[in-house]
Amino acid sequence: MIITHLRAENVLKYARLQLDDLPRLGLIGISGSNESGKSTIGETICYALFGRTFSLDEEHLTKIIRWGEHACQVTLGFTAGDGTEYEVTRHIDKNLTQGARLAKTSNPDDILARGNDTVSAMIQQLIGLGYPEYVESFYLAQREISAPHPHSDAVKSIAGVLPLEQLRDEFQNEIERHKGIMVEADENHIRLQGEIEALGVVPGQLEEMQKRRGELLESTTKCQQQAIDLGQKSAAYLGELEKYKQAIGARFRSRLLQMAFLIPGSVAAIIWFVLAYLGQNDMVAGVAEQLQQAVKLGSDQYHYLAFAAAALGLIAFILWIREMTAQYRIAHFSTVTSGYLEVLEQVQQHRASGYDLALLDIPASAIGVEIDDAEAQNLRHQMARQQAKVDKIREASELEVTWLNEVSQAESELAAQMVEQISKEEQRVNIVDSLRFEQGGHEQALEHSNHQLKVLKQAISLLDGATENLATAFNREVRERTAQLLPMLTQGRYEHIKLDDNLNVEVLSTEKGDFMVFDEVSSGTQRQILLSVRLVISQALTRDCVKGDQFLFLDEPFAFFDAERTQAGLNGLTGFRQLPQIFVIAQEFAEHPQQFAMCIEIDRTATELIA
Repeated sequence: MIITHLRAENVLKYARLQLDDLPRLGLIGISGSNESGKSTIGETICYALFGRTFSLDEEHLTKIIRWGEHACQVTLGFTAGDGTEYEVTRHIDKNLTQGARLAKTSNPDDILARGNDTVSAMIQQLIGLGYPEYVESFYLAQREISAPHPHSDAVKSIAGVLPLEQLRDEFQNEIERHKGIMVEADENHIRLQGEIEALGVVPGQLEEMQKRRGELLESTTKCQQQAIDLGQKSAAYLGELEKYKQAIGARFRSRLLQMAFLIPGSVAAIIWFVLAYLGQNDMVAGVAEQLQQAVKLGSDQYHYLAFAAAALGLIAFILWIREMTAQYRIAHFSTVTSGYLEVLEQVQQHRASGYDLALLDIPASAIGVEIDDAEAQNLRHQMARQQAKVDKIREASELEVTWLNEVSQAESELAAQMVEQISKEEQRVNIVDSLRFEQGGHEQALEHSNHQLKVLKQAISLLDGATENLATAFNREVRERTAQLLPMLTQGRYEHIKLDDNLNVEVLSTEKGDFMVFDEVSSGTQRQILLSVRLVISQALTRDCVKGDQFLFLDEPFAFFDAERTQAGLNGLTGFRQLPQIFVIAQEFAEHPQQFAMCIEIDRTATELIA
């Protein structure tokens, strides 16, 4: 950027400051005695651009206001790199109330930005540098000539390492963040493991409890069903037992009576047949005659014999039906007995297996029902032979049913108790699952952060290598450019310098033919060397960072220079293509007016400066 004009009211020494039509090319000399207000111009320019000065930061800005006044205002015109002219205005009062605006000079009513921070940000965007870069390169404060600090943002920006170092700092912050994440994740993992162990959940215990309860419910249902079946079969057996006995008697009587009626009926039928159909046969005529005499019936009465035979046969048939009915009852009782014995055997085998007692985890005596397995087996054999007594059968059935009911009751109660136990265990397992899930998240965080640490460390290693290469190239460029400028400032007595990574200087003396430590040369020569380094860095910054041409402000750069060195310095300041406008402050330039595009002489007693 090139300054076109500067106007101010009540700034430091001046009630009014007005510098118009400043030359865009060449040296602008500002001279005057001590405390005449020369440095005020540089401070005013700095405040207009960045809202602060070299000597006053934001907290002490009210000191910029002229003594005895309440507020001050500064207006600065400049041309940006794109050729557009802008005008920035700032004001501040004793209450630290500030304002700022930025507009194009061609259209001052069209405000591009308002407010200190917004205006400063837009100016930095327009000119390509901020306050740190400005004071490190384009602004040389009064009597202050030193080597730029190698770790300043300005030098790093010029060397091209600032973005890399900023990125490195971001990566380093990320490393610290991931380390913190890993520490926190590890601590949380240990804490969660302690909580899991404190819960005391045994793997598979919940499944075992659920399985056991399921078996209890299944066994309860089975015992209840067996008790019902056994009770029904027992009742059916005892109910059919009396009918069975009756059927045995009925069958015996029916068979006996059948013989009693069937034999006479058969005889009557034979006699009737012989008399009625064989009486004329010679072979049986004698027998028929004897039978006729025996029955004493006429031929017209033979049919009575047929009726008698039929009646006796019918009675025998009825008795046979009765026998078949009794036989059916006997067969049905055999089926009932088989069913009852089958159920009874199943119950006794189930009880003998000890499955329910093992499931309940109790001894047989805890049930309170004692059953002799040998007697139970003997009873079954007697029942199979129909030799068992009713009382024994009833008693055995009742014992078995009672045992089944007691077992099913115990299993049902235990299953009910286990509901609450399982619920509590499920809650503990769910808590453990939740804690393990959370643990898994922390494990993933550990794994991810560990991976990121490796990547970031590798990235930092690559950045360090790139930074070192850029810094080496920058130092080489500064040495080469300084070697071109230094002979002009020192009348050829010094030509080359050495710069290490920290910008420490050694200079080659043409008289001694060797490099000299910086402290070995005179203070005037030191200032010449440092001035050349600052000018080279200013050129590099203009080329690499600043948008367009750039002004340079040197506040008494030749202090302590003799006339010869001052002349050499002025000669060295001309010809910088990217630094066409250079402000130079000194106490006097009486011997060198022809070298300046504009000379401003300041009267120490004046409170206004208009040029």
